[in-house]
Amino acid sequence: MANHILKFDGVIPPLLTPLQEDGKVDLNGLEAIIEFQIKSGATGVFILGSSGETIYHRDETRAEIIAHTAKIVKNRVNILVGALDSTPLRVIEQIRKLSNPNIDGWVVTAPYYANLSDEEVENHFRLISKSTSEPILAYNIPGNTHRLLSSSLLADLLNEGTITGLKDSSNNLPEFEEVVNKTKIRDVVSLLTGADSLAQGALNLGADGFVPGLSNVRPDLFVSILNAHKSGDDKKVEQIQERINRLTKIYGIGQQFGIGRHASELGAMKIALVRSGILKTARVANPLSEYPKEAIKTLYEVLDSVDK
Repeated sequence: MANHILKFDGVIPPLLTPLQEDGKVDLNGLEAIIEFQIKSGATGVFILGSSGETIYHRDETRAEIIAHTAKIVKNRVNILVGALDSTPLRVIEQIRKLSNPNIDGWVVTAPYYANLSDEEVENHFRLISKSTSEPILAYNIPGNTHRLLSSSLLADLLNEGTITGLKDSSNNLPEFEEVVNKTKIRDVVSLLTGADSLAQGALNLGADGFVPGLSNVRPDLFVSILNAHKSGDDKKVEQIQERINRLTKIYGIGQQFGIGRHASELGAMKIALVRSGILKTARVANPLSEYPKEAIKTLYEVLDSVDK
């Protein structure tokens, strides 16, 4: 049975999960970042994705984040939730345990760890889809799952209604274009890009909106580029994309000082929000490394360069 239809578009930030120094969820920080996003023009929030550090949290913590997000959002924008696990049975169990009437859709990756055929990956999504009446969006993030969901596979799942949307973080515009071209029911599916540096290109190919990590820090840039594209102001779109590209440099700064990529990305964004007064701490989940103090000066310089 196909999931019910709900179109997602606009800017849907993949929210960071604010943490206290003891590692517990900072509920006040979560409220602050959600309010910041909504006031900036976000049309939804995506919680418990890679930016939300979901793989480091227990189901009890995930349920707490969902419940508090729903309480804060109060139906003002859509709520998408990541259900990330390695097998369909585990994803189905997670969806059942974390179910909340305020969730508008689940974002699901390909199965990972095992090396599977396309047919088996399709079966993964079909089994999950049959287990719930809520929308399922495929999360194409080969950098984490080590598997690219092909355009043919995605188009088949979209056209048959097994999935109702795509959160594409593959950084592969040709494949994204193929999904757009092969999807026959474009008016009822949601094709979203999570690639910050390819926002302009994805819009030109027909993307419905963004789920970009950097919108945690500067949602205004993504709202502005979307509005400029809608109004046909190509020059402004290019100018905003260039500013976004400058901002993407914050991702790799921590790596230059010896920490891993995930800690580098999350730490940079959290420190940026601490600097702006939205968050109290830049704490990341174990086993991620603390952001190097010696990297902060460079981080601030990059953040400041965006508006010069």
